[in-house]
Amino acid sequence: MKNIFYILLFLNVILTSCGKSSTEDSSKKTSDRAVEKENSRKGEELYIRASELLKTGHTPENLRQSNRMLIKSCSFGNGEACLMLGVHYNFGKGFTLDKSKALEAWMTGCTEGKSHKCCGLIANSYLEGKGYKKDRKKALEYYKKACEYSKTYDCKAKSKNPRQQKGCELMKNSSCNWVVQLSKKTSR
Repeated sequence: MKNIFYILLFLNVILTSCGKSSTEDSSKKTSDRAVEKENSRKGEELYIRASELLKTGHTPENLRQSNRMLIKSCSFGNGEACLMLGVHYNFGKGFTLDKSKALEAWMTGCTEGKSHKCCGLIANSYLEGKGYKKDRKKALEYYKKACEYSKTYDCKAKSKNPRQQKGCELMKNSSCNWVVQLSKKTSR
């Protein structure tokens, strides 16, 4: 009888502790999603403010302020902010010209912001050997990401823009075309 009591007690302890960790995991995931959503909102807000500021003119002060906002927005994973930030680094707009920081911003935009434009620029860099060692396989990898993200982008926006709707239906864009071309050349 004592053995049954101890077995039941043991099972109760195990089941109770499993339930707690499951609940803790669930609440942590919910908390992580809430933080991610809030960061996304902040990133979008900063990107819009930076864009609006630049519409008033590309004065040195406007560039300085907008670049600070773009850096923060990009750090929150806003792909469009990373794209613009990379362009500013690449052409020295408000910064000292710095191609490696441009590539870094575009890489963040590709991997965290899922920006098809940033992925395409990284792919071009690998294909042409500019900023990265020339590597067709890496170029193909990033063109595939650009193609995948472009389909998502085109299909999300298709109800608003007939050109994007056609791109969604045909799944034809420059990144997707490069995937086909490079796949043929890489497989040889």
